[in-house]
Amino acid sequence: MKLIDVASYAGGIFPTLFAFFFFMKFFGMYFFDMTFAYLHFKEEIDKEVNFPHFIKYAAFKILRRIGYEPKTWKIAKKQVKVTEIINELLDINYLFKRIEFLEFAI
Repeated sequence: MKLIDVASYAGGIFPTLFAFFFFMKFFGMYFFDMTFAYLHFKEEIDKEVNFPHFIKYAAFKILRRIGYEPKTWKIAKKQVKVTEIINELLDINYLFKRIEFLEFAI
């Protein structure tokens, strides 16, 4: 009976950990983009780069992709615009992946 308990615990925790790390990858990219925007473009929207702002940013991007753009979410709209500008000017995703590769190599 103990082996079944261990297997059920592992079966429940691995998808949760996988989802957490998958989600943190996107939060890390968001944090990197907003920090980069503040350092290089002096954008004031990212003084408070935190989890609730990330949720609102992600929801805004999803809503925008399905064709609805909330008018009252000015900070999220500006964050999406700044992120698009950063990705056009510099290939941030490539740089982020290279940094991850270097961290893995070290």
